[in-house]
Amino acid sequence: MLLETLVEVCLATAVTAMNLCPPMRDLYQRESREGLYGSLHFLLSYFVHTLPFAAVSSLLWTLVVYIVMGQPLVAERMFTYFSAVLLLHLLGECMAVMMLGVCRSVPAADSATTFCIMVGIAVASGTYRYAPSSSLPPPPPFLPLLPSSP
Repeated sequence: MLLETLVEVCLATAVTAMNLCPPMRDLYQRESREGLYGSLHFLLSYFVHTLPFAAVSSLLWTLVVYIVMGQPLVAERMFTYFSAVLLLHLLGECMAVMMLGVCRSVPAADSATTFCIMVGIAVASGTYRYAPSSSLPPPPPFLPLLPSSP
């Protein structure tokens, strides 16, 4: 259940960034052509601007999840969960901003961001494993009866 709450944070911030970033992206591209600043300055200012809001919303999300799920309010465990929420919050936002920089179309950037997040979640959750490290089921008993190709 806690994993699902982390996934929601990453996807929600990506969707929020898709709505907020295109006007700033257009302004950045116009000012970048004039030589006012580069992409590193844009990303740094964007994340310095959004970091306090990300921290507050991550803290509120942590408190709500912990209270609703009936988790014990242990400071160390809450801080660990809060740091994971904050990291995924920033990761989802960073991925959305980077995809908006690569793709001109907002729906294409949104689809690419969602796909990358979902692949990361599937791999991180252990759904896909490296084959030699996982135990394979025994072959079916009829397999030796099949003709082999020459």
